[in-house]
Amino acid sequence: MFSYYFTLEEANKTLEDLAEEMHVLQELQLKYRELLAVRLHRKQEGFDGSNTKEEKLFMLEARIDFWEFQSRQLIKQLESKSIFVKSIDQGLVDFPAKIDGSPVLLCWKQGESEILHYHGVFETYKKRKKVNYIDE
Repeated sequence: MFSYYFTLEEANKTLEDLAEEMHVLQELQLKYRELLAVRLHRKQEGFDGSNTKEEKLFMLEARIDFWEFQSRQLIKQLESKSIFVKSIDQGLVDFPAKIDGSPVLLCWKQGESEILHYHGVFETYKKRKKVNYIDE
């Protein structure tokens, strides 16, 4: 099902770097949302036919595209390591693992010092359960 399965120890070792990466993603998302709001406001102002307004809007849209690209690249980089971002806002991340030979997702929420919970592959964060052990 997954290309890689973490042990609890392996997943926990990634958390320091992952916390920094989630912070970067949240900053990128904030900048992206701010620029989208500016773009919406400027579009509502309309165009007066001047090249200056059109050029400013073009530059704004280029910046929006840049922040979106940066975010997607960081998420892709994490996914290439079998780390799955579930919510940037909430800082939710899943790691594939196995319990009793069955695939599960270890779940970590930003701010937690270690991974303490998991949920089934087709379940959500709300269905998480306490980790007792993980197949090695």
